[in-house]
Amino acid sequence: MKYLKYCLVFSLLLSYEATKAQTSGSINEAFYENCALISYNKDGHDVFSSGFILLQEVTPNTQRWKGFLITTKHTLPQEGSINAIKLRFFTKDYNNTKNRMELTVELTDKKGRYLPKMRFNRKGADVVAIEITEEFVADGITSRGIPMGLLLSKADMKSKGFTVGDEIYNIGYPDGIYDEKNYSPMFRYGIIATLPYERYNFNKKLRDKLGLKSSIDGFLIDANVYPGSSGSMVIYKTLNTSLTGIASFSGPKGTPYILGIVSDSIPFEDISPNNIQRMGLGIVYSSDAIKETIEQGTRLSDE
Repeated sequence: MKYLKYCLVFSLLLSYEATKAQTSGSINEAFYENCALISYNKDGHDVFSSGFILLQEVTPNTQRWKGFLITTKHTLPQEGSINAIKLRFFTKDYNNTKNRMELTVELTDKKGRYLPKMRFNRKGADVVAIEITEEFVADGITSRGIPMGLLLSKADMKSKGFTVGDEIYNIGYPDGIYDEKNYSPMFRYGIIATLPYERYNFNKKLRDKLGLKSSIDGFLIDANVYPGSSGSMVIYKTLNTSLTGIASFSGPKGTPYILGIVSDSIPFEDISPNNIQRMGLGIVYSSDAIKETIEQGTRLSDE
């Protein structure tokens, strides 16, 4: 019964079929509400990153859900160091009143080992899923959540015609910038810069210079990505998309699908020595990697 209580804490605002049926192209406010500013203190300094909350249905058609914080592995405290992170976000209750929320999420046990609720990607993608259902129940938090049905697979991206040049938003907290009054995230606009349904292979120069992997399960975006953007949700920008407006675009590309998660930005050296700048290119892991982490994720010690 305790487990079922956890699963019932979320009220579902979006569903895959309901969103398709709207064919409005508008971004439901659930995207806005379910982004979280993640922080922890390291050596007297606050470290910030971004994340977002997804819902996994426990049993089909039961309306019982588990909630997961999705973010990047490299931005979390290492095992054996800091035992908890703080989440800042806002929700709306059943009276549509906006509430600013702060939530502490423990990551490790008394021996400094990651807790079982921490799920890492078996294939090494820079993605982590942290089950937070229990924390929401303990704090009496209700959330209009985003279901996993809005994660668009690479196969579906290809079949639906998603490609280079399509417009996107990345939603998060670049450089830890946030509104103290309501903790709302920033929407940053951009485009898909490489084929989104194929693995991206970094050339040797970039691998040697930046320590990148040879390839990733993902793609690049040109979208003003900066430090602090890691963990930002990347969603497809439908025609005339707005937070509350209605657009005329419908069909397979009329839904604001989640395409992936921002992992990092790519810097470059200007002519001047040691003058490192950001060109705005972001590394994105695919929605496939997110789904795999939630459904098949492993503890770090089991990798």
